[in-house]
Amino acid sequence: MSDQAFDQLDSVDDRLDELSVALEPLLSKSIGEHATTLPVADKARLYVLTTYAIESLLFSYLRLTGQPIKDHAIMRELTRVKQYVAKVKSAEPAAAAPAMSLDKAAAGRFIAAALAGNDKYDEERAATIAREKAGAEAKLKALEEKRRMEGREDDGNDSSGKANREKKKVEAKEEEVEAEAEGKKKKKVVKRSREEKEARRKRKEKRKDIRKKQKSAS
Repeated sequence: MSDQAFDQLDSVDDRLDELSVALEPLLSKSIGEHATTLPVADKARLYVLTTYAIESLLFSYLRLTGQPIKDHAIMRELTRVKQYVAKVKSAEPAAAAPAMSLDKAAAGRFIAAALAGNDKYDEERAATIAREKAGAEAKLKALEEKRRMEGREDDGNDSSGKANREKKKVEAKEEEVEAEAEGKKKKKVVKRSREEKEARRKRKEKRKDIRKKQKSAS
C-alpha cells in the first residue's frame, strides 16, 4: 500500500473523529424525541434530511464496494427523498416585504400640538383623559380585590394546597427520573464514541506498523 493511501486513511479517521463529536448531541436522543420539541416545519426538515443522509451513506457504500447502482432501489429512494425535500422547501413561507408602520405616538403628539388652543378640543381631551384615568384606577382596584379574594380562598382550602404540593412533588420526582435516564443515555453515547475513537487509533497504529515494515522491506 502506498504512502498516499495511508495518508488518505488517516485523513478519513480524523474526519470520523470530528463527525462523532458533531453527532453526539443528535445521537444522545432518538429522532422522535428531538422532533417533539420542534415546530411542524422544522420537524419535517429533520425527518427528511435525516432520511436523505442515511440514503446518501448507503449510496456511497454501494459505490465504494463496486456494486451496480443504476437499477438499484437506492436510486428510487434518493429520488423520492429529493422530492420530499422540494416539497418542504416549497411549503416554507416566502420572506414578506417589510410593511410601513405608523408611529401612533408621534402622530398623536403632532395632532395635539396642532389643535392646542382650541377650547372645545381641550375640554374634550381633558374629559377623555379623566375617564381613562378613572377606568384605569377602577381596573386596578378590581385586580387588587381579586387577588385578595384568591388569597382568602387559598387560606380556606389548605387541603387543596396540600394536594397541589403533593402533585408538584410527584412531578419533580418524574422529572428527576427522566433526567437520570437522559444522563444514562448521554453516558452511553460518550462511551461508544470513546470506544470508536480508540478503535480508530488502534487501526491507525496498525497502519503505521505496516508502513514501517514495508519501508524496511524495500
